[in-house]
Amino acid sequence: MADSSEPLFTMPGVASGMDWGSMLDKVMEKARKPEEVWLEQKDTLELKIDLYKELSASIKQARTALTPLKLESTYLNKQAEMVVLSGGSSSDAIVKATVKSTAAICRHEIEVIQKATKETRFGARIEDKMEDLGLTENRIFYISAGGKRAKIEITPSDTLQKVVDKINGATDITLNADGEAKGEPLPIVAKILDNRLVLESTETGLGEKTFESTITRGADGEPDLLDFSIDKQAPANGALTVTQAGITYIEGVDFEVSQGGNEITWLAGGNKPAEGIKYNVSYKVNANVYTFDTEGEADGSIINILGLDSADARNYIPAQDAELVIDGMSITRSSNTIEGLIDGVTLDVAGPGTVMMDVTLDAEKAVTSTEEFVTAYNDIMDWINIRLSEELVKDPASDFERKWGKLHGDSTLWQIKSQLRQLLGSSAPIPFNQRTGTEAILGTMADEGLTNDTAFSITIDNKSTSIVVKPGDTVQNIADRINSSSELRYDSNGELLSPPLATARVTEGRLVITAASNKQATVSDSSGVLGLLGLNDPYTQLSQLGITTEKADFGKSGKLEFDTDKFMTGMKKDPKAVEQFMTNVMKKLDEAMDGLTSSSTIATGGTSQPKGRISSQIHSWETEVKSIDKRISKFEDQLSEKRKRIYKQYTAAEQQLAKLQQQISWLSSVSTQLASQSQ
Repeated sequence: MADSSEPLFTMPGVASGMDWGSMLDKVMEKARKPEEVWLEQKDTLELKIDLYKELSASIKQARTALTPLKLESTYLNKQAEMVVLSGGSSSDAIVKATVKSTAAICRHEIEVIQKATKETRFGARIEDKMEDLGLTENRIFYISAGGKRAKIEITPSDTLQKVVDKINGATDITLNADGEAKGEPLPIVAKILDNRLVLESTETGLGEKTFESTITRGADGEPDLLDFSIDKQAPANGALTVTQAGITYIEGVDFEVSQGGNEITWLAGGNKPAEGIKYNVSYKVNANVYTFDTEGEADGSIINILGLDSADARNYIPAQDAELVIDGMSITRSSNTIEGLIDGVTLDVAGPGTVMMDVTLDAEKAVTSTEEFVTAYNDIMDWINIRLSEELVKDPASDFERKWGKLHGDSTLWQIKSQLRQLLGSSAPIPFNQRTGTEAILGTMADEGLTNDTAFSITIDNKSTSIVVKPGDTVQNIADRINSSSELRYDSNGELLSPPLATARVTEGRLVITAASNKQATVSDSSGVLGLLGLNDPYTQLSQLGITTEKADFGKSGKLEFDTDKFMTGMKKDPKAVEQFMTNVMKKLDEAMDGLTSSSTIATGGTSQPKGRISSQIHSWETEVKSIDKRISKFEDQLSEKRKRIYKQYTAAEQQLAKLQQQISWLSSVSTQLASQSQ
């Protein structure tokens, strides 16, 4: 690098005729030789950093691909298959089903009689104001719904929007115990459609609701206050029951309540509780149904003017519950979204018809997720294999070629490849909190075919114990041996654990092993005794589910093959066992990959660095690059000083030559003068 802070000699010296600039450039070029080595080292490190970042990105992509494989729902996902038996060509027009992974595989015949609807009324068209419909004076009407009651006053000057605002803003005028209006909104909403008033309940179905109150009987002649308003009109049909000490009081004989009122007035001559005695009131009403009544209008003309009378079926949709028949059992619900009828299944009713619904295993997500993971994993192996084998290019023609061979034989890549292969190829015991033998053993282990002494291991918190099993042992003998194991009962300091890490018992001839609360245990053996006890893991290797190392070149590539048929055989046989094994393996693999790429830091020797192996190597190389940059910067400063020194030396030499030339010139002129005088 040339130092632009100093001027260069761009022409020969005036006195000497020498090209000082070229001489200085050659001297500095030779002095800069060590820097070329450092720049080459830096370039190599930066290329390696880029390559390791590529590997890190590839591993992170594989982690993303395996994320669904860590989830229980991926393997236990269910779906509903519908066949229309009657009522139309599309099952969606009859009923839809949302199925959770917890749902049981089953079949149900579902007949939809009717869907739930909201009570809806379509009023008269109002182009401008209420006076256009013949209203000449203010009118009042009341809306009753679900034990609530609101008062609406309409004026001739009201526009349609004003009427809508009044209805939507109306609140419950029912008085509470303090004599104040409760002020709660009604379960009704008003809106405008084609310049018509539309009124509908906020919820579908009749919405049957029961109010329960305990009231203290007041003095004679004073009404008792209820906490709700009574609606006696059809279709609300509120049913009021008043009882005390086994006595049921009769409305119209013992007491009366006015339409829309919330006061019980006890009648003279009827039965009544004594003053100060508590009695019970129950009021059952269809809460999603609303009714109207008016003030001072025998015919309710304001309701007719508004066009809200239910007599015209074209302008009225009554509220109704959804009605279904499932496997012969009649079901009624207010909502079209029905949960709890079939465990893990939510039904959405759409209309009349009959379907046959099969809840089946939906293995598509498990298969596609496994395929995507295998592809992402193989991309990692391809990348590693290429980088380990490619050779350096002597004269690279592109940045792409410059990277070739930079990781040839890289030991870290070999170790990463070996680690991943080992994780996916080794056995992986399934953790459990409790496991029960699948078969009852009523005699000895010899009766089950055991001929020699053997053992199996129980591991909890990386602490393992070996349990001996002999041909003459009963299941209880084995349970006793587990319960007396010192490794499970004492910590590393010899202190008694309470409770033990694991205990065992026998239930109906089956050995049951239970880990301590919040602990997970695994069992393993090499003799098959766990199989005799019915405690073995259904799967211990991925190859049992069709995930194997490819056979080409004896599997040297480390790439995987996926046999979907073998995987589906396992899924159909026992999806829960597949889920337990696969999630266990994938969680371990995910942890291992996180250990390679994690950028979170750990403290080491007073400094912090990424804990991921690849991230740590990248960090180390980046630190080395910074060190080289500092070395080069310091070296450049030294070169700059050297350049200044040489510049001064050349300048001094040129000046000295100039003086000498002046002296020679003077001597020459003196010599010439002397010679001329001597003649």
